[in-house]
Amino acid sequence: MAKTMTVWAVDWLEFEEGFGPRPDGSSLHLTLKKAIRYMGEEIRRYTGIHTSDPDGTPYKIDVPVHVYDEIINAGGNLRVERHFDQLLLR
Repeated sequence: MAKTMTVWAVDWLEFEEGFGPRPDGSSLHLTLKKAIRYMGEEIRRYTGIHTSDPDGTPYKIDVPVHVYDEIINAGGNLRVERHFDQLLLR
């Protein structure tokens, strides 16, 4: 069985004027503190027409080591423009 590491995940919903809500990928974080800080940074980047909101609260998931390494290389936060399960399959 492949080695895994536990990280925090946040799912996102995009809201764009005239289109309504739609899935906006996920973000993966080394710690809960990093996840919460990242959520706040994303919320501060909102414009009046376009936003991306957390779809729920951060939750723990196990990821393969190669994904964990990508999160580290990205500074502890990795945004994926699709649901993280697709990232885990590659």
